[in-house]
Amino acid sequence: MRALHPSSWWDCFLASDPDLSRLKMGLRALLGLGLTLAALAGLSPLAHQPMSLGMVGMMVGMMTSVSVQDPLPRQERLTLLCVPGVAAVAVCLGAFCAPNLVVSSLVFLGVIFLAVAARRFGPRGTALGTIAFMTFFFSLFVHASPAQLPWMLASVGIGSMVAYGVRAWVVPERAFASLRRTLRVYRRSIRLLLAELAQVLQAPGGRFPEKQIRRAFRRVNEGAMEIEQHLERVPQEHLPPGLSKEEVRGHLLEMELCAERLASAVYQGLHQNSLAPAERQELRARMTALWHERRGPRPFPAGTGAEPLPFQEPSACAAKIQRALGKLREVLALPLLPPPGTSRLPAIAAVEPPPEAAAPPAQPPALHAATRQAIQATVAGGLAMIAGHALSSTRWYWAVVASFVVFNRASTRGDILLRAWHRALGTVVGVLAGLLLATVVSGHRDLEIALLFACAFLGFYLLRLSYAWMVFWFTTLLVLLYSLTGRYSPDLLYLRLWETLAGAGIGAVVAGVLLPSRTRVRVWQNAAEVLRGVASSLDVVAVPPGPANGRILVERVRRIDSKLREVRESARPLIDRVFFVGQDTRRLVHALASIAFFVRHLEPPGASPSGEEDALRKAAARLAEKARLLASTLEDGGLALPPGLDDSPLAPLEGEARNLPPLELLLRRIDAALMELHDLVRGLPGHPGPRPAPIPSVPSR
Repeated sequence: MRALHPSSWWDCFLASDPDLSRLKMGLRALLGLGLTLAALAGLSPLAHQPMSLGMVGMMVGMMTSVSVQDPLPRQERLTLLCVPGVAAVAVCLGAFCAPNLVVSSLVFLGVIFLAVAARRFGPRGTALGTIAFMTFFFSLFVHASPAQLPWMLASVGIGSMVAYGVRAWVVPERAFASLRRTLRVYRRSIRLLLAELAQVLQAPGGRFPEKQIRRAFRRVNEGAMEIEQHLERVPQEHLPPGLSKEEVRGHLLEMELCAERLASAVYQGLHQNSLAPAERQELRARMTALWHERRGPRPFPAGTGAEPLPFQEPSACAAKIQRALGKLREVLALPLLPPPGTSRLPAIAAVEPPPEAAAPPAQPPALHAATRQAIQATVAGGLAMIAGHALSSTRWYWAVVASFVVFNRASTRGDILLRAWHRALGTVVGVLAGLLLATVVSGHRDLEIALLFACAFLGFYLLRLSYAWMVFWFTTLLVLLYSLTGRYSPDLLYLRLWETLAGAGIGAVVAGVLLPSRTRVRVWQNAAEVLRGVASSLDVVAVPPGPANGRILVERVRRIDSKLREVRESARPLIDRVFFVGQDTRRLVHALASIAFFVRHLEPPGASPSGEEDALRKAAARLAEKARLLASTLEDGGLALPPGLDDSPLAPLEGEARNLPPLELLLRRIDAALMELHDLVRGLPGHPGPRPAPIPSVPSR
């Protein structure tokens, strides 16, 4: 079984973090905290200052190592150089305001507003705003005084230098090395897809796990998108001489399309139950054999797709799967980075899409998104202060921190509600785990210190998987910290739990009632962008052939893929199982994913004029217009559908039963998916039309 094979586990582990970004984040946090702590522990006795005041520097060393997320090395270094100044100003403000509760609370609200509003300046503003908030909070936490500022500023400087060294030299970002690694892991992911398809073919009784194949489709596409992001960061001069980024993109797209065609052929064969048991067994054996080929190019071995099936008359589906498997084997046998000038992309007409009708200029929003969110976070922080003081006059800041972080990296009401839920869940489970852990390891100082660093590493390592995991590990870390300092008590943990629940709940309520940004509207807007990208791709099919340019194929595919990823990210709060809502949104995402899949495999008709090719071009043009009409309907939000969408542009091509050309088959499937989307939009809240029938979770390939 694949699940029991060691290489399968290893492939799954590598595919979960192909560029080691999560491992790097955990290591940076661990080193930033550990090295700053070691430096401060050595200097504290010399300066005759308590280590508690150095907590600000440790926080700067840890948070700066992971918060700076600028895409380019030069931008990253500039942000790192800005950190000491921002942190020093925040520490000075906290030290001068700490003696007066009213003044410190008002200044704290001002810091919250500025920290959130700074997100309008991109990753640099987000990182500096977060560091400013945390350093001001820690200066209040340790009850700093102006007389203690020199040591605290020195600790900030040490933490900043440690963070700079960790990011620049110890665990740096090397763009080309990350690109090569993600490409290598992407090949492993495709081989893992082969193992999954072999397992699907082995399913007894004709069972056919649709979700497994759908997940495989998405994983292949998401991996390609991640490589595209790494490729953007690689300077052209770092690539091998003569190799362009367009050729790398072409090679990547060819791998992706070959893997998708194979999975699609398997899906179709199982969905239609058109594969004989002997054919399933033979195809499974060939896929398993190709999966076990782990290293570079080699001659075609027997039974990996290069030889015909050992049957007199294999079924059409089996022959299609065999051809797709052979094509994938050819692509996987190519070098990791293609030699210059070997792009094998299909020729696409280099034409400009027809100009769209001029739309009335959109009214700019009254408030920038960052400003709106800053107002929300400030009001939530003020209410959290009141609630926190009602629960405890000394630990009220826990509620404020909880209300602040639910707005971090969240843009809509649904995002904030989901983040608040994860904050509450992680805290509850973390408190329970902390109570158990403190009972077991209490008194074992070395073990407690080791577990403290392990919790810091795991918290940041799992952050990108789930925010709740990070909260869980940091709550456990706090328990260990209190145990080390002799201040641990169950009552203190229960107080943290109630303070956190109060702060997270207040943040969620404020996001829902004060200047809310609806998640559903954001999903519709992103869906409209996907449909406009689909229309542009159909325009390429609709026009007569022109000068060939393979780059256009990659650009139009990636444009749609990036927009579809935005749809999935914005729709995540609505389709999360916690809230038991979002069936319409889930179906909308599935319909868009089906359309994007079919469009990815479109190629324009040939150059030879014929009546059928002209009819296909006209049908593609009408499908493009249908996609634009649906996009306008979704973006407007009124859901008033224009007339004429119920007609199929492919109706004139209907005739007697025949083998459809690939282009016509894809156009028909795009037409069917657009009609499903049309029916879904008619049934969305806000439109008086009838509710549509459920859309299958995986469309017929």
